[in-house]
Amino acid sequence: MSSEIWYEEREAFSRAAIGTERASHKEERGYELLQGSEIFQGRLLGGCLESFYDILTTNRYEDEKSVCEKYGIFPGKEEWEGNILFIETCEEKPAPELFEKEIMALKNKGVFDVINGVLVGKPQDETYYEEYKVILKRVIENEQIPIVYNVNFGHAAPRCALTYGAMAKVDMKQKKIYLSW
Repeated sequence: MSSEIWYEEREAFSRAAIGTERASHKEERGYELLQGSEIFQGRLLGGCLESFYDILTTNRYEDEKSVCEKYGIFPGKEEWEGNILFIETCEEKPAPELFEKEIMALKNKGVFDVINGVLVGKPQDETYYEEYKVILKRVIENEQIPIVYNVNFGHAAPRCALTYGAMAKVDMKQKKIYLSW
């Protein structure tokens, strides 16, 4: 189930900031099913969207894409088949234009052709909250793929860690995500 509260990220990280409480907010939305089936399952595979984008492009380092391709760092299309993609944005809070490029990079690798669904972590401080939802649906361009948004993992607090390869069952009728190993 979704957390009942969420926290703003700190802006100061000096010693003087130690012990300073984060501003908290009541969670008004909970998990949101943007499209697709209310119940789906698969093994979890995913991570930070900006990290994926970096290994799929020459955006950050000129040789990163070629090195990752040489050693098969990014899973091939067949490895995504039947899995649930989980993605989240980093503390840099990417602008919607960059977010769209990042989602498009996954689409170009064929990820959205073979997965069973997508879990999307809550954007930190809810920055670009609504814009990201619109982009996800437009770029994925397949209403059959379930997209669950505003899940408590990734960079936004509170958060949990998701285990690669764990079997997940998503039940949006109950607004719950079940994991098993």
